[in-house]
Amino acid sequence: MADLYSNVSVNSSFDLDLRNGSRKKMPFPSTINEVTKWLAVGILVGILVFNSTILILLIRKKQNSRMAFFVQNLAIADFCVGLIYLLPEVIIFRFHIGWTKYACYVLYGVKMFPIYVSTFAIVTLTLDRLYVILRPLSSSARGAKYRVSLIMTTWILAMLLSIPYMVCVRFNNGKCGHDFDKKVKFLHAYLKFN
Repeated sequence: MADLYSNVSVNSSFDLDLRNGSRKKMPFPSTINEVTKWLAVGILVGILVFNSTILILLIRKKQNSRMAFFVQNLAIADFCVGLIYLLPEVIIFRFHIGWTKYACYVLYGVKMFPIYVSTFAIVTLTLDRLYVILRPLSSSARGAKYRVSLIMTTWILAMLLSIPYMVCVRFNNGKCGHDFDKKVKFLHAYLKFN
């Protein structure tokens, strides 16, 4: 039985001696990194292309329904996620391009804003659908001012919640990140849950 597991090979490129745990050659994990790198690029392109398509279709048809308005806002928010959040992640982390000081401050400063907007846009769409189901007659009387105020609240709330991320960006030795002290952590937790 020990001879059966003495040398394991996956496509002849990942050999491993299981008796003493030493690796002989290891190009297999780099293949996984290449696959995930190009998979991330494919996901990014898909997000940008499909959300652009939705926006173009909604704008071209000029639908004035409540649902079209909220879906258009959600498509804009998801397009921002792809452009502002995923694009720098794919370029910098998957292709191993280093941070510059200004890119760090700009990209890490606005990084969480599209995530919040996208999440709140889904919640706003859901709450509007709930309101239409619970009160169908009074919901039809609400005009465009109601829809615009819901969307503006979504974007303003997302901006307020992303302010601590904009303020606490730190760039040190080529590494970029957020450095929250206790006051900002408390303020962010307070704003998030109240």
